[in-house]
Amino acid sequence: MSTQDRLIESTQELLWERGYVGTSPKAIQQRAGAGQGSMYHHFTGKPDLAAAALQRSAEQMQAAAGELLDGPGNAHDRIAAYLLRQRDVLRGCRIGRMTQDPDVMADPGLRAPVQETFAWLRGRLAAVVAEGSPPASSRRGSTPRRPPPRSPRSSRAATCWPAPPTTPTPSTRPSGAHSRCCAPSEEPTVHAMQYEITLPADYDMRIVHRRVATRGGLTDDLPGLGLKAYLVRERDDPGTAGAGGGSPVNQYAPVYLWRTAEGMADFLTGPGFRGLCADFGRPAVRHWLGAGFRPGPAVDGTPRFATRARHALPEEADPDEAVAAAVDGLPGAPGLHSAAIALDPYRWELLHLALWRDVPPAAADGTRYRVLHLSRPELDRLPVHAKA
Repeated sequence: MSTQDRLIESTQELLWERGYVGTSPKAIQQRAGAGQGSMYHHFTGKPDLAAAALQRSAEQMQAAAGELLDGPGNAHDRIAAYLLRQRDVLRGCRIGRMTQDPDVMADPGLRAPVQETFAWLRGRLAAVVAEGSPPASSRRGSTPRRPPPRSPRSSRAATCWPAPPTTPTPSTRPSGAHSRCCAPSEEPTVHAMQYEITLPADYDMRIVHRRVATRGGLTDDLPGLGLKAYLVRERDDPGTAGAGGGSPVNQYAPVYLWRTAEGMADFLTGPGFRGLCADFGRPAVRHWLGAGFRPGPAVDGTPRFATRARHALPEEADPDEAVAAAVDGLPGAPGLHSAAIALDPYRWELLHLALWRDVPPAAADGTRYRVLHLSRPELDRLPVHAKA
């Protein structure tokens, strides 16, 4: 393979892994095993090389898709072969994830191969679909199928989330801590949610910091969201060191407290989460039923740290009593921004979450994070549980 091809192939891989900002000329040279002189002999600079790499990726994607869409079988078989092809789902599409890279989309030269590829793919798929569709004459006189009526506001959420249980009557409504998790309609249930994206040991975490700095504000007005804390762990970061030392991994791990299940469903099926999946692959999303929330003395400030602990309930433990004890034990220490308790009834596990204005006290339990940004559009509407 020539030096020029090695440089292009290395840039393809780095753009896929790190995005445009995270792909430095030095990293390209090291990956390609080429010197600075060789790189600038073939290309005028990073933009020129990135454009060549994106063009190569576009050509390869079109060739691979064309082979399947022009392959044997009827239209259904060929489209199925394309959609079900083997791929690296954790890394996403080489071209698709570029649509979420603001630096690529802002540059006409870098954007062109991406736009051309999707235009070609749309046209090719439309042609195959048309090939497999019956002629218009055979459809005359047929009765169109009408979908059942659906609520415009909740149609997307209804496909993902069951309807909430009906409110028990006073004679059958449970007492104690279960009423905290299965709240009556006048006090909405909180839903806690978190996903963890563990990144390579040599990953430049400044990429995550820039991402949050430029996009964190997009959730500041999200309907149904109580709060979202943009959490990170970084290797050997002394600011998040606990009893066991600093973090062993680089990790991006946002945590959410949703005021409504509909808001959570809309987010998970909407463009914001799709963008994250395009950049990092689709993460597993953990979900807990909120049992208690309490603002702390520093709730009006900006939290800089967070702690998260998960405790399995012993087999013999009464969940009602365990949840009640955890809620009653929510901390109220100086410097606490807010704290929450939530229950995972699949694993029978309690989540303890706390946000802190300053470095958490030594007694604070669990994994420690830095908070890069806090969105709190409906924090004041989260149900607050007073200490029993």
